[in-house]
Amino acid sequence: FPPVIGVAGMDGQSQLVRQSDSDTCAIRSQELILRDFGINVSEQTLRDQAIEQGWYSPGGGTTPDDVG
Repeated sequence: FPPVIGVAGMDGQSQLVRQSDSDTCAIRSQELILRDFGINVSEQTLRDQAIEQGWYSPGGGTTPDDVG
């Protein structure tokens, strides 16, 4: 069986995985993936970097082309 990262059945329902803004789901997902690999960086830091790089627009979110 493949390994399960996180808490199966709970992580998707937890307040701990919700993004801070309604349009930062891609950024929050990135934060969670990085955390699973031992890289601790805040959603706010990733948000600021994404704005600077043009990957995220406040109020507009992240386009599918800029995810990943």
